Amino acid sequence: MQRKQPNFSADFAPADDPVARMAAIWLARRDRGLSTAEAEEFGQWEGADPRHAAEFARLKAAWQFFDRAKAIPELAELARRIEAGNHPSRSRRILLTWGGAMAAAAVVLLVAWIARRNPLPSDAVKPAVTADYQVVPNAARQLRLADGSVVELHGDSEVRADFTPVERRVRLLRGEAHFVVTKNPDRPFIVAVESMAVRAVGTAFNVNFGSAAIEVLVTEGKVQVEEAAGSRQEPSAVSLVVAGQRAIIAREAAGSPAKVAVDSLTPAEIEQTLAWKNTWFVFDRTPLEEAVEAFNRHSVQRIVVGDALLRGRRLGGRFRADNVEGFVRMVELSVGVRAEHRGENQIVLLPAAR
Repeated sequence: MQRKQPNFSADFAPADDPVARMAAIWLARRDRGLSTAEAEEFGQWEGADPRHAAEFARLKAAWQFFDRAKAIPELAELARRIEAGNHPSRSRRILLTWGGAMAAAAVVLLVAWIARRNPLPSDAVKPAVTADYQVVPNAARQLRLADGSVVELHGDSEVRADFTPVERRVRLLRGEAHFVVTKNPDRPFIVAVESMAVRAVGTAFNVNFGSAAIEVLVTEGKVQVEEAAGSRQEPSAVSLVVAGQRAIIAREAAGSPAKVAVDSLTPAEIEQTLAWKNTWFVFDRTPLEEAVEAFNRHSVQRIVVGDALLRGRRLGGRFRADNVEGFVRMVELSVGVRAEHRGENQIVLLPAAR
């Protein structure tokens, strides 16, 4: 049976997908090496949306098999045109000099398009090394205070609690801490940092005592940021900071009034700021079964691979160990599965409908 020749101009849908196009550009850039600034920018892009990581992982998987995929006629012809001499070891270098990253990105998308319509034989896609994943543990120490409030300390940070019948006061002596406050309207919870006070009743917020500024990020509820009583003769302004906002207080010379700037952060920016609190999984061509086992060891939610044919499907990406839903969404987008929620704590992965 004669193979139908693809109509690239009509059928090459990924080129019209901005997420796929951006993922291809990042893959091309990473292949020639990222600068420090680019690596940071890539991390922000990948973490901004679960689909970004999923699409990047899909294209990366197709690209890794580029040389072995040349058994496919369309890819063989593509390789012949690009390499102009059939030098497999030079394919990536030539691609990246052929019109820059945008041209290379177009080829990445084309390779992925052909690979999706021409699955490689099972013996052609075996990994060169055993797939594995990395667990990046959190960098937090947890303290439970007398009132039930919880403090997580980053690294060698230090706090000192001083509770009285009328208030709960904690002084952040150095470093960074995240507070989850037990609600008690009769005893306000106050975090003191130098001349500043962060006042809360029942909420969650993060305080970073930096060398140039004090940052207060509210993740739940709201707090008041003001100069501590007695630090100045005249009354100070009070700034209200609500969930999703950050207050930055410049550390000025003694006697100068505190300057508080409040801005809003995106969910991705909040996640990046609090990354030290979380355990992360880093997958790189990891079998779905192993990735699921990793999540099941860290969560009360249970993921079940409901079809044996799905267990060996490989995926990549970086996920918080407590972000089960984000992982499941990525799997649905990237490795051809659908998720069924059964009961409160069980998610079953099944083959996607064709």
